[in-house]
Amino acid sequence: MSYWTFVDFDYVASQDIDDPEFDIERTRAEIELIVNVHRYHRDVAADMCKLIIEKQADFKLISFAIMELFTALAARFPDISFAIRGRGEDIRDIWIRELPTGETRLLLALRVDPMAKRVPAYSLFVEAPEMPCSALQWFRDQELAPNEHMCDWGAALYFSTLGELHNKSDGSIDSERSPVVTVHLPQVRRGILWTLGEVRFCPVPLRQFPELERLRRSFLRWFEKRPLIYDSHPSAEHRFDYYLEGMARNLGPIRAFTSGLAALEDGQYVVSRFDTNYSLDTLCRKLALRGAVCADQD
Repeated sequence: MSYWTFVDFDYVASQDIDDPEFDIERTRAEIELIVNVHRYHRDVAADMCKLIIEKQADFKLISFAIMELFTALAARFPDISFAIRGRGEDIRDIWIRELPTGETRLLLALRVDPMAKRVPAYSLFVEAPEMPCSALQWFRDQELAPNEHMCDWGAALYFSTLGELHNKSDGSIDSERSPVVTVHLPQVRRGILWTLGEVRFCPVPLRQFPELERLRRSFLRWFEKRPLIYDSHPSAEHRFDYYLEGMARNLGPIRAFTSGLAALEDGQYVVSRFDTNYSLDTLCRKLALRGAVCADQD
């Protein structure tokens, strides 16, 4: 079943930036990345670009999804204030959201559709890149042993005893139908920035592999003993928000292992693995004003 949302959009650029116009061509790659990260169809990126240019567009998405995408986009452009207004097919589905310079304010919401999209279960963490990955070691210590495949980004863990690997039509692995867990290791970007680590239980829904679902519950019992250093809820921990940059605060709760917590307390900046070179260029210019100097390249 489809669900259409009709959206109006406007923006105001800060007087502190040189070009007050929103350069859609320069921004298109950022929008496409955000859409891909949130696992929506590429046509959604085209609709977002159309909305920015024409100030109105129709989306074949529920209201929650549109709010999520534009919240992520606003975080990429902290010098621009966004305002979006949505009307769903349901007469009560009316909302207005203002995103002033990267923040979020819900001004009106008569009914926001609570439907959740299908996404893999994942957990985010901060840990020193030079340290052995605690999360990866946890999987190595379990009785349910996976076949481990190391990559430049981390490790893919295939639990062959739970089922076979399925392929997509293009020959690539269909991780949503295969018993696979990925562990993205923290990396260093631009010499001074760390990326978040991530554990992702890829099957969707996870219950298609009951033993893997039980393994995730066991993992969470262990993982949730680590301190929560970020959650978007207003009453949650926000002590380290200043050091979470780029998309780091748009992906969900974050916990820290010992080395990560010590680094944050010492002023370590953390970004997402999804942050592009363009967004890092912008971030590094901002950090230079704080006395933190990035390298020109990774």
